[in-house]
Amino acid sequence: MDTIYQLGKKDTINLSGVPAFEKEKVENRMEAQLARFKWRDSGFYQVMNTKDTLVLTALKELAK
Repeated sequence: MDTIYQLGKKDTINLSGVPAFEKEKVENRMEAQLARFKWRDSGFYQVMNTKDTLVLTALKELAK
């Protein structure tokens, strides 16, 4: 995702003030959208759910 940062810099978009957790959210969302493009909704939710705290907590509880 560094390339997106570089493209933003080239386009005069200042991303230095964006908090790290927001960058991570955007990167995850972009990855999920690309997965949706290739594998439809199934791919989207597989990517989104890998970092969703609610889903991860539910999986931990189910594993008990």
